[in-house]
Amino acid sequence: MSEVKERYVSTVLSSIPESRRSDVDRELRAAIDDAVEARVEEGEEPSAAETTVLTDLGDPARLAADYSDRPLYLIGPRFYLPWLRVMRKLLAVIPPVAGMVALVVQLLIGEDLFGAILGGLWAGFITAVNVVVWTTLGFAVAERADETSPADLEPLTRWSLDRLPRVPDRQFNPGEVIGSMVAIAVIFVLIHSVRNVTFPFLDPDAWELGIPVLLGLLAFSFILALVKLRVGKWSYALATANAILNLGIAAWWAWALGGGPFNEDYFGDLAVSDWLTVSVRITLVIIVAICIWDAYKGFVGARQAGDKTWGA
Repeated sequence: MSEVKERYVSTVLSSIPESRRSDVDRELRAAIDDAVEARVEEGEEPSAAETTVLTDLGDPARLAADYSDRPLYLIGPRFYLPWLRVMRKLLAVIPPVAGMVALVVQLLIGEDLFGAILGGLWAGFITAVNVVVWTTLGFAVAERADETSPADLEPLTRWSLDRLPRVPDRQFNPGEVIGSMVAIAVIFVLIHSVRNVTFPFLDPDAWELGIPVLLGLLAFSFILALVKLRVGKWSYALATANAILNLGIAAWWAWALGGGPFNEDYFGDLAVSDWLTVSVRITLVIIVAICIWDAYKGFVGARQAGDKTWGA
């Protein structure tokens, strides 16, 4: 027996349960010998024939898995849909609750708002990672247990016609709207918390004017999101309010990028490169284009929703 063949067989057997090793050993050696013999009879050199046969058998770990009827995946077709449904349910509830609890606890122990928000987000993220890891591990164990079947998870994964989703009659996804409201609220709180902070590169008078305007735009945006969540569809009135909001956002950015809030005395005679000027202009054009597109989508949505307010 050649060294290469012995190494290959030994590698395969190392991943086979001990109770089956002797049977697999005999079967594998016989299969290799028969394949090599067939190639030699066709005129191939014995060493070359053995190399070809062992190469064709492939990765010893995969061959051992085939002999052992052991899956080479964590979650297979039997359990994938139950795993996915359970995962969605857990991730929709546990991480947000953990994040909110962490945020409240840190506020109660005297942590500043920004630190509490970061702590809550981190706690939610770590909780989500643990949910994914431990849920997947549980299903992976179930996948490899002979006595486990998808029917054992029926209380969690039972399906019926009642679970079919309704035909959507809303243009706004509630989850996306709520997510935007949370983001707006966080940004509002962060900006509000630094409204009285003096930055040497900003003009104090302009900054005092720009911050309330920005906070007002954020508040308007939050109210608009509340209306979207309540009505569920575009209307021409809502589209008009959205266009006004986008006009305000575009105007604020035009003022900010145009140098409105900056302190000229701080920068002195610092030369502004042509590249920076072009970059600022391109950024402003992109922001204005986004605002125009968002406003346009509102009116298109109102027309698609069948709003007849303007006789459309």
